[in-house]
Amino acid sequence: MGVFLPTSAFGNDHLLVCMGAKGEVMSLFAPRVDYAQHVREALPGIWLPDEPSTPFNYTFEDTFRQDQWLRPGSNVLETNLISDDLNLRLEFTDLAHARFPVLVRRIRLSMPRRPVGHRVDTTEGRRIRFSHYLRLALGECDEKNAVHHLHIHKVMRQMWRDHYMVIGCSEPYYHQCGKWRDGFSQVKHDMEHGWLSGQEQDIGQVDFAIGVDGGLVPGETWEFKLTFAYGDSEEGAINRCLQTLEEDFEEQAAAVEERCRTYYEPLIRGYEQTDWDDQLKRALLTIRDLADEHTGAVVAAPEFDPTYELSGGYGYCWPRDAAEVCMALAALGDHDIPRRALSWCKDTQLGTGHWYQRYWSDGQHAPSWCVYPDFYQLDQTCCTLWAICELADHLEGPERTSYLSEMEECAHRALSALLETLQKDGLHETAADAWEVHRGSFTYTNSALYAALRGCERVFEADCGSQADRVKEAVIEKLWIERERRFARGLTITRELDTARDSSTLGVFDPYGLLDLSDSSERSMAADHLAAIEDSLGVDTKGGTAILRFENENYMGGGPAAVNTLWVARSHLRLARTAEGDEVADRVQKARKYIGTALANTNPTGQLPELIPWNGYDYWAAPHGWATAVLVDCIRMLAEFSDHAGSAPTTR
Repeated sequence: MGVFLPTSAFGNDHLLVCMGAKGEVMSLFAPRVDYAQHVREALPGIWLPDEPSTPFNYTFEDTFRQDQWLRPGSNVLETNLISDDLNLRLEFTDLAHARFPVLVRRIRLSMPRRPVGHRVDTTEGRRIRFSHYLRLALGECDEKNAVHHLHIHKVMRQMWRDHYMVIGCSEPYYHQCGKWRDGFSQVKHDMEHGWLSGQEQDIGQVDFAIGVDGGLVPGETWEFKLTFAYGDSEEGAINRCLQTLEEDFEEQAAAVEERCRTYYEPLIRGYEQTDWDDQLKRALLTIRDLADEHTGAVVAAPEFDPTYELSGGYGYCWPRDAAEVCMALAALGDHDIPRRALSWCKDTQLGTGHWYQRYWSDGQHAPSWCVYPDFYQLDQTCCTLWAICELADHLEGPERTSYLSEMEECAHRALSALLETLQKDGLHETAADAWEVHRGSFTYTNSALYAALRGCERVFEADCGSQADRVKEAVIEKLWIERERRFARGLTITRELDTARDSSTLGVFDPYGLLDLSDSSERSMAADHLAAIEDSLGVDTKGGTAILRFENENYMGGGPAAVNTLWVARSHLRLARTAEGDEVADRVQKARKYIGTALANTNPTGQLPELIPWNGYDYWAAPHGWATAVLVDCIRMLAEFSDHAGSAPTTR
């Protein structure tokens, strides 16, 4: 299974679904946001029985042109497909049920009253079959599955161990079960030729299809519903399927919309009049869907490269990314997701006091590469401890007391681990950089280390203030390049200066505050460094200037990143807080331009990616939690400058 780039992702407390541009179900994760991915192929198609010269058409084919969007302020996905050749319109409305691990799909088919230039006269109506092919791999296992048509319930049921998927339809349907081997599927072959044999069952590498027959009259709509119900027991999955089939679809959609509003409305109060509320709502809903309700983990992005063909995969939890998400939400008043996420971090902390590079959402170590003594992600520990301390500042009374009691031991273990990394020169020992590429001691990680030490001193009354001062002095003394008015990336493994330009060095003041922006000298350093990053790493892309991660980048063609572009925007806003006169408006407007660039490069339904690649992909790793968290921060900070914030740019 190769790389697949979804155009939209949405979920609920039980599953996460990724969709393609023309109604393909690309992935369905349950019962957690990262495991298991049960779908290999889930493809709708159309067959016209009375038009033998017209071939079977999958909706993903060029026969159809598409328009797709998420309803504003909700996770209801609309996909409209139109074929002039077939004189046909399909409308898919998809949602994750508000209470159950069920994907609900409403299908509407219609045709114009007056077909223009169509080779078949359809003014008196026509017969049509809507088909849906499914190749599932329950539990991510392609083999040893079983699929059956259950007569008594009139549903299709596939199973593997304690994973069950039950597919039901609100209309009577034809079906065929079978096997796929070496890229060939008899089921798919028969479906494409207008025939479903009615085969009741199969085992092994299975697949199946259903076909729903109906008639279309010009100007009228044929409507029905499919449900994809997941469960860890057969009875549970069947009951969920049948119940959600019986429920009214509009009521299901209204329940999803209410669930969305219940989450974001308390968080956006005070931001509704900023003209950025649509983007803020979408960002908050995206983050919520990436946060596993049951484990507390926050995944970087829905997995779309499961065999690591072009990357190391994204469907995992990096504590560093989760820390950014936690802080963005806490600043808006959401304490629930941050508390669950940081409690998860407490439970996954290594015996050394550090954190692993990345995890499965259930806390198990995920496949990783930064695992060596001189190539481990020290920033994971620094950022997590920083977030633990920062969240305490957002809590009050008994909630704060309870939180500190829960996290104190974890914080002190992490603090001890960090202090052991300090070298004689005042900087951390050799480790991996934020981008998991370089070895050395880095400006970004040392800044996060400084922030973690300061946080422990402030929140847990740890005796580490002198060590924090030492780190700050070393960063400024050893990593600041005065003649160029910028910070170096860090030190190499031989403790020589690594002068490469790297956007992560913005961490010296955003978000970690090693530079004090209330101090004129340090603020000048921050401002000059930001300008140097823009000058050296800014590149033209769709929508404006975007920012590279670092010079001589080659990942995914070496293109810029939404994370770093928004990071520059947030840095301008942080400097605007201490600016005077015309500088305030200038920095806010620069921030808005960078935000506009990022939003011009979302996936088609407005969700932010990690990267804006240069190797043929329009976007990469969307929706991306870290990028989305920085957008949330930017919108919140823009509200502080209401006289300069202006209206929001539209997404792509």
